[in-house]
Amino acid sequence: MKNKKSVKKNKLKKDDSIYVQIDYGDAINSKKNLLSYQIELINMVKSMKKYSLLRENEKLLKSSLQNLLKATNENIKKMEGKLPKVEELKQPQKEPDKKEPVMEYYEPDLDSQLDQIKKKLEAIGR
Repeated sequence: MKNKKSVKKNKLKKDDSIYVQIDYGDAINSKKNLLSYQIELINMVKSMKKYSLLRENEKLLKSSLQNLLKATNENIKKMEGKLPKVEELKQPQKEPDKKEPVMEYYEPDLDSQLDQIKKKLEAIGR
């Protein structure tokens, strides 16, 4: 009996169609949504095609730049071979003066901070 019931249920699912009533407004909104999704998908496909073209162009430009850099490097090596060698004069390097950073004290009062900033601006010459 179980087999007959399962066979009947399968036949009902395959043969019988079930209809659902949708309001006119809902149907219109569904169509609008579907069309807007199609527009978005088409725009995404266009963007993907543009990206792939730009990526291919980028690869071509990178390879041509790499070839140009190799040729330039070879030309530089040839020029260095033709130039005469010059001995460099070694000069003692001067050590930079070590100055300790000046710590400035800012009072928590905003008016006093503004006055200090204005004094600094006047000292700079603004």
